[in-house]
Amino acid sequence: MERDAATLVESDIPALLAWEFGTEEASRIRCPVCCTSVGVTAGPWFAEVRSWLLDLLPQAEDATVGGAGHLPASTHPGETVTLVTDFLRRHPCPRLHDRADWR
Repeated sequence: MERDAATLVESDIPALLAWEFGTEEASRIRCPVCCTSVGVTAGPWFAEVRSWLLDLLPQAEDATVGGAGHLPASTHPGETVTLVTDFLRRHPCPRLHDRADWR
C-alpha cells in the first residue's frame, strides 16, 4: 500500500467497492474453504464479515490465529502457515490436468 498508494486509491479500492459476492456466487463454490482471513483480535467489523462468509460457505473451516488481528499472515506468519498447511494436507488439490471437468 505504501509503495503504490495511487493504485490502491485509484484502482483497488473502487474495484473492491464494486465487487459483489452473495448467496448465488457462493453456491457455485464446491471446493473446501479455509477461512483464515482474520485473527481473534480483529474487531467487530471483521467478526461480522467472518460470520457472513461462514454463513455463505457452510463447507468452510473456521481457523483463527491466537493473538492476531486483521492480517494474521503478516503479524503471525508461522501460525498462519501451519493452519494453511494443515488444511491443504486434509484437502489435497487434484492436479488440474487429471480432473475430468478441467478445460
